[in-house]
Amino acid sequence: MYKPKENTINFQKCWGDNGTVYSQTINISAETWSKLQSILQAELLLPKWHEDDHIKRMYLKTQINRKGSIVFLNLTQRDFFNKWLKLPLKDRNTCLNIL
Repeated sequence: MYKPKENTINFQKCWGDNGTVYSQTINISAETWSKLQSILQAELLLPKWHEDDHIKRMYLKTQINRKGSIVFLNLTQRDFFNKWLKLPLKDRNTCLNIL
């Protein structure tokens, strides 16, 4: 039986509940997803944000939409998480597939 590898990227289309098409999917483990959520929470609690970063912080704080094992990200969340994943992502709507 085929089991996808962690940190692989595929470009099959996936549709969110609001009709948005996500054309880039990253496979990650549940452990990695848990770590990424912890990193995001810690980042949002830090007082280092300036007024200039208000819009970026607002998009990071947006509730992450999850449907089963698929997590739909906005572009700011994608860029933030990729600081740690360090994957060669394209500038596309991205979702995570939690293995």
